[in-house]
Amino acid sequence: MGNRASKSSIHPITISSKYSFSETQKALEAAIPPLDLTFQTYIAEGDYAGARAALEALPPLNNFILPPRNFTGLLLTIGEGGQAIQYEIGNPLTAATMIKYNLDIALHTPRRVLLRVDGDNVEFKVNALAPLVAKYGIPEVNAVATKLDAELTSTLRRVAGHDAPQ
Repeated sequence: MGNRASKSSIHPITISSKYSFSETQKALEAAIPPLDLTFQTYIAEGDYAGARAALEALPPLNNFILPPRNFTGLLLTIGEGGQAIQYEIGNPLTAATMIKYNLDIALHTPRRVLLRVDGDNVEFKVNALAPLVAKYGIPEVNAVATKLDAELTSTLRRVAGHDAPQ
């Protein structure tokens, strides 16, 4: 079996939104700030303590790519309708704490979150992280991945109108 992930290691999470596509998009982008790249300046200057401090100041979830990947126009280009935007969400310090155990874990971070219209439903889709990294057999990574799955799922549910903010 080696290091290949089996189909059983992929566990998609689907969260339907109570709002329109554009309302859900705006709510997600308001809830998850863009990634502050200040830490990269410190790294470029060789100031790793400054970089660490900048990373520690980041919120737990950040939007890594701005603008997000908008697949809507691409779908229309090939004659398909539908709305879809892909986000990369995570935290670079959290990712680094996992990949220090096994660099291959970087294949799973940051998290790709798809906001899409499926028929009449607006929904988020994301693959659960914990089952994807469980194959590495690293308890510390499994604990972080489980926490990240819960945090991302909670945020997406709140954005989609299912949970009140805490």
